[in-house]
Amino acid sequence: FRSLFCIAVAGACSSANSNGGPSVQPDAQAIDASADSSAKDAGGNASSDLGSGDVDATSADSGTGDAGPSAGCNNGAPAGSPFATWPLPDPTMPGTPRAPSYDLTSPDVAIDNVTHLMWQRHLDGKTHDWADAQAACSCLDLGGHRDWRAPTRMELISIVDFTRDNPSLDSVAFPDTPHEWFWTSTPLVDDDTFAWYVSFDTGFANFSDKSTDNYHVRCVRFASAPATPPTDRYTVANGTVLDTLTGLTWQQAADATMRAWADAKTYCAGVTSNGGGWRLPNMKELQSLADTTRASPAID
Repeated sequence: FRSLFCIAVAGACSSANSNGGPSVQPDAQAIDASADSSAKDAGGNASSDLGSGDVDATSADSGTGDAGPSAGCNNGAPAGSPFATWPLPDPTMPGTPRAPSYDLTSPDVAIDNVTHLMWQRHLDGKTHDWADAQAACSCLDLGGHRDWRAPTRMELISIVDFTRDNPSLDSVAFPDTPHEWFWTSTPLVDDDTFAWYVSFDTGFANFSDKSTDNYHVRCVRFASAPATPPTDRYTVANGTVLDTLTGLTWQQAADATMRAWADAKTYCAGVTSNGGGWRLPNMKELQSLADTTRASPAID
């Protein structure tokens, strides 16, 4: 059972983990004007490959908050943002701007047409501790680019397909991906000896010891310059909160009642404020509210 609060517009309803801390499972929250989304977790993998391929793209800074490239190969890659600064790809919304799709013109890289992130397609099969994973990406020369880096938690979650498992991502865009754990660049805010990873068996996210645990890494870079983030991420009005980065509108106040998943879906669908149209959020939508630069609670 989880508590919940709802979201409007293209929104979702988020819920707080009863045990405290950031929840990685989908909780109850409603969202406006969209088809109901699955609440199954999905994870993404990160690994490095020394392939080649030519892709024209311009890299640009999207913000700060996560680890930049390792000093080992100081490639000048800008750090990724800890937040989703783009619409969240949603495999349950075919035919819409949020439907996942990739430009696979190059055999070595996949460009996400929704987030405009460029990803390493093929892995080298190796696993690394966290520091070596960051270095592997910062030293990568692939597709005519050298400004690669390890992805942030939210960037790696963006390629999760929560309608699939083993692995929980597009296996055409990312062939031969093991359903295992992948490092992100995002450290745990209240204990820097840990960092976030994403599992691509079912798509869940969690944190692990940087130095003792070895996982895969999939490198990323900006395929095009992202828009400058607004000064104020959230717009609050009439009991709702608009996330200006993702375009999702959320219910501001968390519902105090603990509910099972099916009951949470029913609750969100029955919310009538602001004209109705609310639903339970999918795992990506709910994860987008988690602020990994904060703790207890990890939310604004």
